Amino acid sequence: MNGEDVGAFKKALRQAMMKKRQAHLSERPSRSERIIQHIVLSSIWQTSRVVALFYPMPEEVDVSPLLTGAVLRSDTSHDSDKPLILLPKIKTRDTALDFYPYHAQGALKRHRFGLIEPNPGPDEAPYPLHDVDLVLIPLLAVDCHGTRLGYGGGYYDRTLPLMKRAFRLGVAFHYQLVPELPRAPWDIPLQAVVTDDGWFEIPC
Repeated sequence: MNGEDVGAFKKALRQAMMKKRQAHLSERPSRSERIIQHIVLSSIWQTSRVVALFYPMPEEVDVSPLLTGAVLRSDTSHDSDKPLILLPKIKTRDTALDFYPYHAQGALKRHRFGLIEPNPGPDEAPYPLHDVDLVLIPLLAVDCHGTRLGYGGGYYDRTLPLMKRAFRLGVAFHYQLVPELPRAPWDIPLQAVVTDDGWFEIPC
């Protein structure tokens, strides 16, 4: 496909996946619960000290139990065993995301794009991206080569190269897996995808 065809394909697939998520909205709680269990039982979650998460939009996988600390590493975990959770903040349209530590009582705000993000103080610096162990990445579609279709803003495309040691984990409902997606030269593939049907190493 040429560039114009790829753009049209991605636009159509984004619309189709948004409609599919809406159609399955009643299943979101149960599907999300299964995904959470797959995540917390994984060795990468158990060993990561710094996790870059995301605040879920209403139709995305609900990862809020990870955010609030309602789910620990194991039944015997203590607060000190929890990983440090980071949340992304949009800086400008053409730059990488900034990530800030999430605190239960910390300030959050709604971005004009509808995203819930940190509202740091004027003297609070973003967390160093090269120190992130695990990054959970939202998506609209993904294939078994680890190619991800996002929302079109390119934020993670610009951010992932800066998370040099982070394990790249896509988070999706199983119906968001597709046979194949076009990959651009700058696309960084995911290393695994977790869905309500289980954990899929790349290539799957």
